[in-house]
Amino acid sequence: MKRLVTATSILLIMMTALSFAQQRGPKAFVPEPSFDMGYIPQRAKYGHTFWIYNIGTDSLNIQNIQVSCGCTKASNSVGMVAVNDSVPISIVFDSGTRKLSQNKRITVRTNDPGMGNLSLQFTAYVFTPEEEEKTGPVSFVNNKRVNATTDDLGKTFEVEFRNNSAAAIKPTLVRYPDDLVSVTLPAEETPPGGTSTIKVVLASSVEEKNQHRSITLQFNDANNSRYTIPVRLAESISSMKANTGS
Repeated sequence: MKRLVTATSILLIMMTALSFAQQRGPKAFVPEPSFDMGYIPQRAKYGHTFWIYNIGTDSLNIQNIQVSCGCTKASNSVGMVAVNDSVPISIVFDSGTRKLSQNKRITVRTNDPGMGNLSLQFTAYVFTPEEEEKTGPVSFVNNKRVNATTDDLGKTFEVEFRNNSAAAIKPTLVRYPDDLVSVTLPAEETPPGGTSTIKVVLASSVEEKNQHRSITLQFNDANNSRYTIPVRLAESISSMKANTGS
């Protein structure tokens, strides 16, 4: 499965490939083996995708994928990866009633003779409803979770946040599922105590009707605080009836 990557990622892959030029056989490379989700609320599911590239001279075999916690599910991306090809490892994390800092690992066993097991990880800070106003520089006051059905395809969701800090603040996009949503951020900084709106537009059509994905933002406060907004798409009852002919 091939994937379009940014110029920076391409350069990184090329430099890594050159550094392993003497190694024959399969060679696994993960441009981003760890990911910080930042602040997340309880009782939601968050998605993230890691990409594994084969920069070796022979097929890479993804033999097994294990997670460190029952709260995390990983896609079953086992199988062969051709030379110069890549495969996604998609994970879904259920925050449930967990609290405070979370550090979860995914172990991927391969036939790479120089590495064997790949270690992927993601971190997050789970806050309770009572802590939200005190955790980080902002709080989300509308659509802190984007829950949609296939009847909502093409619809715009307005995610509103309040600036709880003492300085003007502005978000940037770290990661979002561009095959599912488009995201428009506020054009101006949000003043202290002010609110701003992020527009999330669902795609007009999707291949997978049930999925858990995420939008990760980073704010320009002193700590470069991150927040991840869960995006859940579920097949609507009307769609299910249409598919079954009932």
